[in-house]
Amino acid sequence: MRRIFSALSLLLLVGCGGESVVEDGGVDEDAATPMDAATSMDATVRTDGAPAPDGGPVGDASPGEDAAMADDASADDAGTRCSSDGECADTAYCAKPGCDARDGACVTKPTVCTDELDPVCGCDGRTYSNPCEAAAAGVNVAARGACAVDGGAPDGGSGGCRTNADCARTDYCAKAAGDCMGSGVCTARPGVCPGIFDPVCGCDGTTHSNACVAGSRGQNVASRGECGATSCALTPMTSCCFEDTDCASPGGPSRLRCEGAMCAPGGEGTCVDAVLPRDRCWNDGDCGSGRTCMGPNRCPCGARCLVPDSPGTCR
Repeated sequence: MRRIFSALSLLLLVGCGGESVVEDGGVDEDAATPMDAATSMDATVRTDGAPAPDGGPVGDASPGEDAAMADDASADDAGTRCSSDGECADTAYCAKPGCDARDGACVTKPTVCTDELDPVCGCDGRTYSNPCEAAAAGVNVAARGACAVDGGAPDGGSGGCRTNADCARTDYCAKAAGDCMGSGVCTARPGVCPGIFDPVCGCDGTTHSNACVAGSRGQNVASRGECGATSCALTPMTSCCFEDTDCASPGGPSRLRCEGAMCAPGGEGTCVDAVLPRDRCWNDGDCGSGRTCMGPNRCPCGARCLVPDSPGTCR
């Protein structure tokens, strides 16, 4: 807010028609220019309903105008240099290039994030499902990938957890889609999700409106589509599959099964050997309770790989 400061005893104003003297710090309104009048009004009127700091009148702005002014203030705050979140608006945080960076800039927190699984480790030591979720929580990113130690959770295998009980109350044990019984990584439950209907069947046997919503409820995705669907209606790419029947050999039973598929565009898996030697595996489900499948090698659908597919070992 701008203010008009005058001399302690005399203020001499020179106009086009002469000069006018105002005593005791006042302003002669007849001698003030239009800019002076605007500035004086700006100095004494507030529109937030609070008493003016210098005893001037209180403004009568409507609630809508107040909200607009708040939005403008938040927008003005974005991009401002900062060293802590306290220097930014409530809807923003101090975004920095790293945890040890001294200075950053105020950035508005996202209000909607996708359900993309691209985990990052936040500067608070927690794993977030993607950079947007970290920003929505007002947390800067320490590194790509899950945190090595997340909230003090016990090691439930190579991924850090096996159930939600291994994680902090605000996290869940995030796993690859379709791997309900395997190991995962303690990840912060999404706080904001897109309002789209892309149904998934959760590992709890419940249909959720999309994968992000399932994660916000602490549930992993068992399969795309609503629960109870008996088959995938999509046609896979050549040499790929959505379900075991896509791997069947013409005229006889198949020794292959579909691995790593989700019934969604681009979610094809690959056909792998269905008959495995003892203690060999393609996923944790092949190993039984309490064991983890280590080191399987499977060429993704549509990729050209030099190394042939080979199962992992149950440990």
